[in-house]
Amino acid sequence: MNRKAGMTLAMLVLSMGFISAASAVDDGELMAMRDAVVAVGGDWVAIEDFLFTLSPEDRQLVIDTYPERIAELDEIQRSIEESGANWTAKMNPILLLPPEERRKLLGGLSETDESETELLAEKDLESPGGSFPTSFDWRNAYGYDWTTPIRNQNPCGSCWAFAACGAVESRMKIAADNPNLQPDLSEQEVLSCSPGTCGGWYLSSTSDWLICEGAVDESCYPYLAIDTAPCTDSCPDRESRRYYITDWCWVGDGPSGSINDASLDSIKEAIMCCGPVATYMEVYNDFWGYGGGIYKKNPSAILEGGHFVVIVGWGYDYTDGWYLICKNSWGTSWGESGWFRIKWGEVRIEDQTIAHQPRRAAKVLFYEGHGPSSIFQLSGNYDEWGNILAGNGYLVQSTTESPLTSDTLDCYDVVIISNPTTSFSSSELAAIRDFVGEGRVIAAGDGTFMRRPYNYVQDNERMAVEYVDWLASGEGGGLFILSDWGGYGTTTESNQVANMFGLEFNADTIYDPKRCGSYTSDPILGPEDDVGYMLGCSLDLSKDASVLARATSSGYVSAASASGSGSACADDVESATEDLGDAIETTISPGGAGLSFTGPIGIAAVDLGRKGEDTVGAFKSSNRMWYLDYDNDGSNDFIKAYGLVNDLPVSGDWNGDGKDTIGVFRPSTRTWYLDYDNDGSPNFIKAYGLVNDLPVSGDWNGDGERRR
Repeated sequence: MNRKAGMTLAMLVLSMGFISAASAVDDGELMAMRDAVVAVGGDWVAIEDFLFTLSPEDRQLVIDTYPERIAELDEIQRSIEESGANWTAKMNPILLLPPEERRKLLGGLSETDESETELLAEKDLESPGGSFPTSFDWRNAYGYDWTTPIRNQNPCGSCWAFAACGAVESRMKIAADNPNLQPDLSEQEVLSCSPGTCGGWYLSSTSDWLICEGAVDESCYPYLAIDTAPCTDSCPDRESRRYYITDWCWVGDGPSGSINDASLDSIKEAIMCCGPVATYMEVYNDFWGYGGGIYKKNPSAILEGGHFVVIVGWGYDYTDGWYLICKNSWGTSWGESGWFRIKWGEVRIEDQTIAHQPRRAAKVLFYEGHGPSSIFQLSGNYDEWGNILAGNGYLVQSTTESPLTSDTLDCYDVVIISNPTTSFSSSELAAIRDFVGEGRVIAAGDGTFMRRPYNYVQDNERMAVEYVDWLASGEGGGLFILSDWGGYGTTTESNQVANMFGLEFNADTIYDPKRCGSYTSDPILGPEDDVGYMLGCSLDLSKDASVLARATSSGYVSAASASGSGSACADDVESATEDLGDAIETTISPGGAGLSFTGPIGIAAVDLGRKGEDTVGAFKSSNRMWYLDYDNDGSNDFIKAYGLVNDLPVSGDWNGDGKDTIGVFRPSTRTWYLDYDNDGSPNFIKAYGLVNDLPVSGDWNGDGERRR
């Protein structure tokens, strides 16, 4: 039985248990409980849902003891009223749990004694003022929500995992400058694999774990709320899905990095600068019933244990003063939909606060010196590319600095030089060569591909991330050189850089009979032993990658299987194959192109187009016209008259070159007319079938070629 099937069966068995538990409970008991809970303002729908998550025994225990919980709620509310506190208590699923079960949620192990923390400075309790705003909340900062959804740790003291992961998830979004990201780290994997247990762990140890071992995503190891689930029960491809942080620090720490009571300003600074922080707090027995407002423990409240939460912002109330906005991990039926506000300085909330540094995939520089057109700049049409890279963990910056120096280049992992129009000096070229070292180089044209809408729709994200991922993972700097033809520049300046690495942009006019389009004035690839550059028209094509050059499944050109007089050593070729994925079958030679490689591994980016991806089209039999849409944007990219009125349309990869082309079947003569290159002339004619048969085509024998 595979893992998914096993989990499905377990859920089925569990649901059957819920049904039997429901039938075992006396309806009168349940109705009496409902009436009592509703009478004190409880959300019965949420509570009933909660009851059905419990085992039959625990469920019955909650039903038997709910009168005690209502009495407890009454006592909390009375204490709030007597103390004049500015918060409310209400019945919720957490408060309904027996006290010994509630305490299982408290897995926050303190790293200091209360006597070791300092008293709050008076300035922390003053009225608004200073360099920070009166209020700030990452749930609505700059018009977006940068937090991730409320989770539920259930009956396990894994708050240490939820607080650390919750803070890191928000910082991942903020570091990427992308509020639409939805990172969801697996608390279960951290719980199962680390020394931490449902009995608790330290926040600092959890943070160290995220540096050294990382965490996979939630779908790789869904939360089970038990610490006995084997670490190896996560998904098989766990290592490729692991996320690491790069560092962490105590907020408000001392000179030696030791724990220190964080001042309000230091917490504000850490939050506003870089995102939410994880913190320790003490939980008193009135906190279970928190329902809203600014929490301040009642004078008679009893300490229950330690807990970890996430601070996402702050505010100021003229009655209670400063307060913090926090994310809890007790589900959305507790508190303010899972959130809470707490008076600054209460229950050691300022103690043991940690700021995490999310991982940066790499640092990327868009070099915009040497006169590129504005459309090639990060502030112009390349902003989409920059946003996508940032959303995948890259630190993306740009500069127009000239001359380009080693001091600038050495700050980055990948440098993109786009469409330069003025020459580089010998010292600049030397700096670029030194930056690359034994790294990797991509030469790709045309430089305008990032602004072409059909590339945006289908290929931009894959290219932006996968190409830069490959460049960043080399043993040296990664260089991405873009060039353009004619109107926006020449290849001369780009070739100053490309030629150092055995690459060349070629502006010759090349006729390629395999092209779907009719453009012949723009090059796609150069002659043998040149690396020609891709022009925008090649993006009009569908599935040309295997025709124009040897391509891998990830969209790269593989140095290992490309033809040409390359001088890459065997080790380089082997590593290129490993890094770039399995190349397509080598029985088909690259069409009209050879690639040269010298020095570090270099590749030419050819057709980024949708290799292997089908898009829509239409055949109008009344006028025998074909209308093909290469990018599913609803507009025609190719129009061709082919066939006769009343012919039936067929399409397929008729010659095994990796590209589908057009064809017709004529029922009246049972004849097939196949066009291998979409030029409107048949390349293959064959009678097959009977009169009035319907045509079908497919790769019937698995050789990669579709047949009638």
